[in-house]
Amino acid sequence: MRQKVRDQLNKWVRHVTKREHNDLLKEGLIMREFFILWMERAVNVIIVLGAVAVLAGAVVMLFAPQGGLLAAIGVLLFGALYLVLLGGSIYLGLGIYNNTRRTAEAVEQLARR
Repeated sequence: MRQKVRDQLNKWVRHVTKREHNDLLKEGLIMREFFILWMERAVNVIIVLGAVAVLAGAVVMLFAPQGGLLAAIGVLLFGALYLVLLGGSIYLGLGIYNNTRRTAEAVEQLARR
């Protein structure tokens, strides 16, 4: 049973090297990496669904009685701006997390010397 769980975790956390993965298992950090990986995937899905929603909203606005071409272009512009800001801020946070983790590892390696 324990080997099955370890094999499944190896499949889920592919972006981590084998040595890093063993270190994470020793430190009990594998769950944190799992959640960060799946958060990245969830953000990707949310951004794609948001883009589809913006396009659908622009099409609806184009054919709406009180809409028109100008309103549809406005929906496209503001929807795209919103998605870029939302996705960018989330990816910025994830990037800060990854850089902080790498910096901590580098400082630990320097301290061992």
